[in-house]
Amino acid sequence: YNIRDGLCMSLSKTRLDNGDCGKSYICICGKRLDKFP
Repeated sequence: YNIRDGLCMSLSKTRLDNGDCGKSYICICGKRLDKFP
């Protein structure tokens, strides 16, 4: 995860991805939770 690539990151059970928000991921934008699975 690199904050310079964007303000959002998604959390899965095995990895951190940039900009892959939605589906079964939890998207975190800045310091807030943007979406829930």
